[in-house]
Amino acid sequence: ESMPYESNCFNHIICNAVFHFAEDLSHFLKMFEELLRILKPGGSLFIRTASNFGLKKQGMLISNGIYDLADGSTRFLLTQEILNVLLKKKHISLLENIKTTVVYKKRCMTTLVLQKE
Repeated sequence: ESMPYESNCFNHIICNAVFHFAEDLSHFLKMFEELLRILKPGGSLFIRTASNFGLKKQGMLISNGIYDLADGSTRFLLTQEILNVLLKKKHISLLENIKTTVVYKKRCMTTLVLQKE
């Protein structure tokens, strides 16, 4: 949520398997905002996180963005609705198509490559 770096200091950021540990949607948005704060305009952001993309039944929603998953874990899931809001309101765009890997009948992991405008 808070990183010890100046604003606009990184050209590229990798955020791999972190966001799905958010406590809820508000916590996810705080973490996302912090990454955007330290990313330079024109910089790229690689994100890999659990999502509800790809499986018909991705688990049971238990609270604000948190799901019980088939593998027995409880995680925050990125949804298309959340992604749409981020793309519309956070001055970011997709650098490549969204890619999702299905972890055999358990969960989906989605990869985003974004650019800060």
